[in-house]
Amino acid sequence: MTSPKRKDVAVAGQHGLRDFLNALFELLEREQIRYCVLDSWEDLPDLLDTGGELRELNVGVGPRQEAELYGAVRALSHAGYAPIQAMNYQVNACAHVFAWFEGTRFRTAVVDFAFDHRERSFQWNSGRDLVRDRQRWGNLWTASAATEFR
Repeated sequence: MTSPKRKDVAVAGQHGLRDFLNALFELLEREQIRYCVLDSWEDLPDLLDTGGELRELNVGVGPRQEAELYGAVRALSHAGYAPIQAMNYQVNACAHVFAWFEGTRFRTAVVDFAFDHRERSFQWNSGRDLVRDRQRWGNLWTASAATEFR
């Protein structure tokens, strides 16, 4: 649940990809969401250093945290990162497209939230399994090597 003493996450004029990701991870923590970035997190420093585009960030979320997740999405909107599209593309999975301006440049990022890992109706990992052995890496949580392998 969102704290009534909420502070602003983004500072006016600071709307780059790094700021978006920092705001996202901070808000997931603030809403007490058990999450982990599932893949490609090792590429984030290079992506940020080169000013590249974030095509998709895959995030595993613990079970029964939909309400908290939408609180974080709402808070991102208040921080200047507008959720312009939401797609429930699979059972227990949704993708959100966020948009903002970085100076005069229009930027977008897709964040894919999965409450379990399914393929062709077979459940590989539950949400609980996705975040069970998560590991802290900088300001975000990553999936364990075992979870990545599965």
